[in-house]
Amino acid sequence: MVGKAVEASSKYPFFHWPLEFPEVFESGGFDVVLGNPPWERIKLQEQEFFGVRDPEIAQASNAAARKRLIAQLPTQNPVLAAEFENAKHAAEATSRFVRVGGRFPLGGKGDINTYVIFAEHFRTLM
Repeated sequence: MVGKAVEASSKYPFFHWPLEFPEVFESGGFDVVLGNPPWERIKLQEQEFFGVRDPEIAQASNAAARKRLIAQLPTQNPVLAAEFENAKHAAEATSRFVRVGGRFPLGGKGDINTYVIFAEHFRTLM
């Protein structure tokens, strides 16, 4: 498990608030948390992903046409196919963590937008 955690930490940067600010958490948390949360959905948007990587896929006439082009990627562009699968996996894993991890009981529902979970996290830090 430790090996997997170290491997994941090299791929995905982690920031652990209590480890970074132990003195703050020993005294009950922050008095104020100020930030500008990102306004993004935790769902891979195919058109956005392929926008600069493969405009033909991004500009496909509809979702079905886009899916057909994506299905051809493993043979036509295996590097892009792997990049897409990795990005899709990361988005799905993040969504699952937010939904079932127990850390975001208020914001981890429905179509998750990052600003909601940031706001809930800031509230928890105080």
